[in-house]
Amino acid sequence: MTTVLDGLRGKKILVTGAGGFLGRHVAARLHAAGSVVTATDIPLSRLDRLANLSGVHIRLCDFTRKAEVARLVMDEKPDVVAHLASVLNCPDEDLNYRVNFEGTRNLAEAMHAAGIRRLIFVSSMTATFPKLNAYGRSKKLAEEHLKEKFFELTIVRPNLMYGVGGLAFEKLIGFVKMLPFIVPVIGDGNVLKQPIHVEDMAELLARVIAGPTAGELFQVGGPDRLSFNDYLDEVCAVLNLKKIKVHVPYGLCMLGANVLAVVLKTPPVTPDNVYELNQPVNVECAALEQRFGFKMRTLTEGLRQALHA
Repeated sequence: MTTVLDGLRGKKILVTGAGGFLGRHVAARLHAAGSVVTATDIPLSRLDRLANLSGVHIRLCDFTRKAEVARLVMDEKPDVVAHLASVLNCPDEDLNYRVNFEGTRNLAEAMHAAGIRRLIFVSSMTATFPKLNAYGRSKKLAEEHLKEKFFELTIVRPNLMYGVGGLAFEKLIGFVKMLPFIVPVIGDGNVLKQPIHVEDMAELLARVIAGPTAGELFQVGGPDRLSFNDYLDEVCAVLNLKKIKVHVPYGLCMLGANVLAVVLKTPPVTPDNVYELNQPVNVECAALEQRFGFKMRTLTEGLRQALHA
C-alpha cells in the first residue's frame, strides 16, 4: 500500500540542529520512514539520544564556521536539507544574527557550491510579529536571504510547541508547580495560541519533505485554538492541580524579564519569552491535516502523553 511517506525511503537527508527539541524527533521520524539520515549539531552531547538509531550518521558542525559547513555538505551530498539549527531563548542580538542568519547563509552557499537545491527551512512565527525581537529578526533575515536564492525552498513556521524535553514547556510546568495555590500569568492571559505537540510537528515536517512542497510556506499550529488562560487550565487539569491564576501586568513582566536577563546567565524567563506569549496565533490546522493526510492529537491528548511520560 502506497503512503505519503514512501517518497522518503532511501532519500539522503541532512538534518541540522538534530540534537534539539524538534530536531531529534524529526531525525528519528525520517529514519523510521527509511531515509538515510545525517544528524548534525554542536556539541556532541545534544546528539546522544540519536546514537541508538542504527544507520543514522552523526556529524558535528558549527554553522557559524563557513569552512565546516562547506565540508559537511560536500562530504554528505544529501538529496534534501532540513535546516533546524538555531539559537533559542537568547536575547543576544549578535548571537542570534551569527547563528540564525549567518549560519543559514553559510549553509545556502555550501548547498549552492555542491549543487544541492532542496531545502526545508524551519523558521518561526516570531518572524511575522509586528515588533520583531532578536530571534524573530534573525529568522526573517534568513527567510529573505533564502528566497533570493534559486532553491527548491519550503519554509515552515511552527507555533508554540510542547512535549517532553521542550525547554519552554518545562519552564511552564515549573512555573505551574512552583507556588502553592497560585500560578502567575503574563498579562490578562486572553491571547489566543495553538500549541502543537512536538511529535505532530515532526510528522508534519516529514510529510512536507516527502511531498511536492517547493515554493510553499506553512504556518503551523495545533487543532485547539485557545487562550493562554485556558491552556494553563488544561495543564493544571492533566496534572490534577487546582490553581488560582494571578495576572501580572505585561509591562511589569517585561521589566522583570529585562532585569533577570542582566543579572542571571540563564534567566527562567527572558524578554523574548514575555513578548512571544503576548502575540496571538491563528493557523488553519484542519487545512494542514487534510493536505498532509494525518490527524494531530488534541491538546488534552498531547498533554497527557507529555506529562505522564
